[in-house]
Amino acid sequence: MEGEEDGRRISKKHVAGFLIPLVPLILILLGFPAASRGESDYRGALSKSLLYFEAQRSGRLPHDQRVAWRGNSGLTDGLEQGVDLVGGYYDAGDNIKFGLPMAFTITMLSWSLVEYRDGVAAAGELKNALEAIKWGTDYFIKAHTRPNVFWAQVAIADTSCDSFGFRWRWTSDHLLLGSGRRW
Repeated sequence: MEGEEDGRRISKKHVAGFLIPLVPLILILLGFPAASRGESDYRGALSKSLLYFEAQRSGRLPHDQRVAWRGNSGLTDGLEQGVDLVGGYYDAGDNIKFGLPMAFTITMLSWSLVEYRDGVAAAGELKNALEAIKWGTDYFIKAHTRPNVFWAQVAIADTSCDSFGFRWRWTSDHLLLGSGRRW
């Protein structure tokens, strides 16, 4: 019998019941012509990525900081220990500066410029990318305070992961953490 599959009859009602819920999804997908043609806004993605790094900066922010709602933070990092650990990048929206993830990030940004410098320049982001690399690199130079010493983590004990908005209001010193003890 026509329209039968595995002993069951497939009616127009069943087909309509299956397809009707898909109509909104199809309409939504048709509303995104760039995605359906395979186009991507790489310039916008690059710009927003570098803007994110500016939002993650710790220390005394430059006057040309594009993220205007951010203020200076962590200005006394390392002071209690007699070292200058101001600067660098916070990690993942919290209030901690981790050396290893930051090093990976700066390495990947640097390598990206080695490979794609012309494209980054064509997108008008070369200056911002170089500044992002310099911001992290300057911090690493500070964090290497003497031979065989690298300050790998800076955090506010018990509060560094409170909430996303916590860092923007923080005005106090950070604590330096290492090997499970307060330094």
